[in-house]
Amino acid sequence: MRLGGLVLAAAALFITAGADAVEAPPAGQTPVLVSLECERLSLLIGGTLEYPSTVELTARLVPATGGQGIAFSLSGEAAHGRVYPALLSSETALTDASGCARVHVVSGDVEGALSVAAEHSGQRLVRKLTVDTRWQEEPVIAPPVLRPDISISAERAELVRRRARALYDPRVSVRTEAKQALVGLGQAAVPALLDVLSDASAPWDVRSMASRTLAEIQDDASRMSLAWALKHPLGAVRYSAAAGLKGAAEARILTLVEDALGDAAPGVRSSALEVMVTLPGGIRRALTLLKDADAFVRGRAAWEIAFSGEEDVKTALGEPGSGLFDDSVFVRHSALRGLAASGYERPHPGVAAALAHGDGAVRAAAAAAAAHAWEERFLQLVSGDTDVRVRRALAASAAYVLRQKSA
Repeated sequence: MRLGGLVLAAAALFITAGADAVEAPPAGQTPVLVSLECERLSLLIGGTLEYPSTVELTARLVPATGGQGIAFSLSGEAAHGRVYPALLSSETALTDASGCARVHVVSGDVEGALSVAAEHSGQRLVRKLTVDTRWQEEPVIAPPVLRPDISISAERAELVRRRARALYDPRVSVRTEAKQALVGLGQAAVPALLDVLSDASAPWDVRSMASRTLAEIQDDASRMSLAWALKHPLGAVRYSAAAGLKGAAEARILTLVEDALGDAAPGVRSSALEVMVTLPGGIRRALTLLKDADAFVRGRAAWEIAFSGEEDVKTALGEPGSGLFDDSVFVRHSALRGLAASGYERPHPGVAAALAHGDGAVRAAAAAAAAHAWEERFLQLVSGDTDVRVRRALAASAAYVLRQKSA
């Protein structure tokens, strides 16, 4: 995974409590590497995530007052370097082909930030994990938007169902072929695609492909379907629907994206943000999300703004309490990573302050940002830094600068 893609690697996991006992990893299996970066739990399998892949682990919730606590399991479907949210249950299998790890929540409560301790290869890591249970707490009721009612012949309905079932196939080539066929079927495919999209037991990438297929059909029925899905009581369905908006025509989805940006679930807002920044003027809309209540959403917005080519927009990252000066380490780190990856020509004024920060991870990101901008006067501030992360960032960035100068 690229270091510059930290923001894409960090994502929220959503928890459901259960009563099963926590089990140790099966003998002979390698534990999943648990990277407790900043304020979100990110999972890497041997440093690389293949698409699609599922990572799972077990954990025990221990109340702040002590006691045995409640055991539960976490899982997330990983795709393209991200660990996507999934609706979880205590019945989820504890291991997959890559093994499992043990994580213990040692303080806090299920509604807020928790301190998490994890062990991997004999090393103990302690960081914060932000937990959000709102998706599980929402009652399962009929969405307020009426689901489109489309009548088709029995023969055509069977053809559509066969194509829709192919979206569950583990082979990417089969799912892609089914998606193309469903787009070709047009409005007739909408009911079956809605069934897939609202299937809470379906993997995230299956629901997301159904959402993208609906977006590509581009007619009134498909637009009504996406509007229906964005009002679904299950947050995972709304998340998939928002992700699928990328495939729709720009003018047609603007209202839907705006609605999704105001969703109660942070994952849905983050997914909508990814769509918004692809639309004309969308990066300026991301500025409001620098003040979002959720640190992950603010971090995602900071990354997008920092990575954009609009220098005047980037100035917002240096405002008090925003971006580079956010209370969250994750947000500050995201902004610095974005600035480093964007290849900007002049360092942001906040980079100098970040180079003197007490967190080595923040200093390392700032060093990378300064080095990519060829700002030797800033690099002098960390030339004697003993933190291995800073030294590694300087070495990698120096090699990059030399390659650029010799090109």
